[in-house]
Amino acid sequence: MSAPNFCFAHAAGASDQEREQERGYQPNQWPCHPDDEQRIAALHDFHLLDTDFEEPFDRLATLAARHFDVPIALVSLVDTDRQWFKAAEGLPVRQTCRDAAFCTHAIMPGAPTIFEINDAAEDKRFCDNPLVTGDPWIRYYAGRALVCDGQPIGTLCLIDRKPRPPLDDSQRKELIMFADMVVDLVYRRQLAKQYEIVQSQLYKKTDELQAKNRELSDLVDTANAPIFAVDRHLVVTAWNQKVSQLTSIPADFIKGASIRCLASGAPSEHVDTLEVSFRALQRAVNGERVECFEMMIQSKVHGRQVLLQVSAEPQLNEDGRPIGAVCIGEDVIARRRIEEKQREMRELQRSNEQKDHFLACMSHEMRTPLNGLLGMLQLALLSEECANTTELKRQLQQARNSGTLLLNLINDLLDTARLRSGQLSLEPCHFELLPTVRESVDVLRHRASEKGLRFICEMDPALEGVRVHSDPTRLSQVLLNLLWNAIKFTAAGEVRLTASQVSRSDEACGVRIEVSDTGIGIAGDMQEAVFECGRSIGRKSLTSRLSSLDISGRSSMSERAPSSPRTPTGSSPGIPGAGLGLYISRQLVVLLGGTLALSSELAVGTSVSLELTLPIATSGEEEPARPPSARSPQSPLPRFSVLLVEDNDFNVEVCKQLLEHMGQRVSVAMDGRDAVGAVVSSLADGAHEFDVILMDCDMPVMNGFEACAAFRFAAPPAPRSDSRSPRRA
Repeated sequence: MSAPNFCFAHAAGASDQEREQERGYQPNQWPCHPDDEQRIAALHDFHLLDTDFEEPFDRLATLAARHFDVPIALVSLVDTDRQWFKAAEGLPVRQTCRDAAFCTHAIMPGAPTIFEINDAAEDKRFCDNPLVTGDPWIRYYAGRALVCDGQPIGTLCLIDRKPRPPLDDSQRKELIMFADMVVDLVYRRQLAKQYEIVQSQLYKKTDELQAKNRELSDLVDTANAPIFAVDRHLVVTAWNQKVSQLTSIPADFIKGASIRCLASGAPSEHVDTLEVSFRALQRAVNGERVECFEMMIQSKVHGRQVLLQVSAEPQLNEDGRPIGAVCIGEDVIARRRIEEKQREMRELQRSNEQKDHFLACMSHEMRTPLNGLLGMLQLALLSEECANTTELKRQLQQARNSGTLLLNLINDLLDTARLRSGQLSLEPCHFELLPTVRESVDVLRHRASEKGLRFICEMDPALEGVRVHSDPTRLSQVLLNLLWNAIKFTAAGEVRLTASQVSRSDEACGVRIEVSDTGIGIAGDMQEAVFECGRSIGRKSLTSRLSSLDISGRSSMSERAPSSPRTPTGSSPGIPGAGLGLYISRQLVVLLGGTLALSSELAVGTSVSLELTLPIATSGEEEPARPPSARSPQSPLPRFSVLLVEDNDFNVEVCKQLLEHMGQRVSVAMDGRDAVGAVVSSLADGAHEFDVILMDCDMPVMNGFEACAAFRFAAPPAPRSDSRSPRRA
């Protein structure tokens, strides 16, 4: 309960104060302790002010009043502007003003051991004091200073309303003893408060420590490594879940038992091994760190042997003496199984790499004679005998188409190997988007016409003139594949390509290209499978488009003539495929930074959409020259002087005849060194210069790259006076 803030100096009212001032009482003339700030600070440190009554102080004040036969006994504490009573026997208030306090004199330096006023009315220092002239009508005062931590914080005082004779020596000693008991109570109270604080902090720290111990215990118990601990007598004190799981020995069963119990029931050939383990544990509990010893434990359920590789760390007490050991193990058998699996995976990966390398090499080696074969077939188709024999022409066309199909399959296998090994990279450049799209459409437009299909191409006018930075070759490869699949699996109706702009900024252009058809469609549960590598279905699955994966649209138009798409004329949806086309297309789209999505309905049709965000081409870089296939096949070629550099006689024969059939003048060199010599000679005499050099890359003596470097090192030829096309090497 709060103490009443009552000051006797103001209780008499204004008229009483005026009378006191007329009698000469001046409160500000009362003494002030010279170290009052330090004294008050010491008082506040004990946290006594404005606290509730406490029985020890009250009992002491009551005992003092009765012992000295006075009506009032106070434990008075002198604050900044008041004196506050921790105990007040015979006085109904808790504080008075400091200016009128007798205790102010009792705590002054140089004051007597007991400050005693026998009759305040006769003492000129106090005769005008409002506490003398008014309630509580003090006439006698005896106060002993309470000195705590070297500072007088207050007094134990005796007050009477009538004059009294001085205390005798015995009474003075007794009052000093009472005051000392008050000081003891103050210190004891402070110690009790400090003890409460320390105890509260201790409880808090204990709770935190217990929580941390539980956390550590949980971590150990749930660790993915077998962990156990033993004391100095090898009695198990900890056994986590992992070691319980491995050995089928529950913690409740083994904790408190000796680790040597593991030897009971173990096969005789393992007992000696366990004894070695126990000796290693004994060294650990004696203070030695023991690393990497093996412990064989027999499972108590299924009887299998668990081989642990254990490291033991000594446990030390506060004095640094060993009291046990903590052991961390590893399941050696499981580790060996994992290592074996890892070895198998590495072997499998190495085998796959060798397979991909072999596939790439074989694809290259197979394409060389196959290109020669296709060239010879092309020459045969151009001969007069073929032109005059319809059946022979049909057979040669069928052979050429089959060879083209085989070449495309080899190219697909090579692309697949590169994609799976991460070795296929893009060759980005600046190019205009819509001409590249139209070029892909033009390549296959005649195939749609042959099947009687409407081939519709819709281009967003917003894309006209848009130049982007990407790989046009790979983009064309994807479009050719999608268009060919649509044509192949549409018996009647239409194939539609729509190119539209979906977003545009200064930095990029969002493009959506959709290829749709009215073909046989794909079942819902098979639509995602068509994008998997090697997934294809045979002739009987006419309701599925998985068989469309036999052809992938190659992008490099310089490698295929537009008039020779990659399947035989009249191929049907029943043709089984290698399952590579759409797999390659999706992987290429991912490399291009886009997405490829498919939606289809059986007997209705299929739509495949390609979405790309292509960087806008910056000014200053020219679009690369169109490959030769971009030229219309009906356009006549000028007559050029061609140097053919090739080490394969068969390829030389095919290329030479094809070029001569097109009206070109052909010279032959068998390797790079011969080619460099021919070029240097032609430059020296000026009589015969080459307009075009067609050169193989992989040749003996000097390869194509080395020869090109030698060409650049040689002096350039003089400008020609005619208007023929620029020379190219």
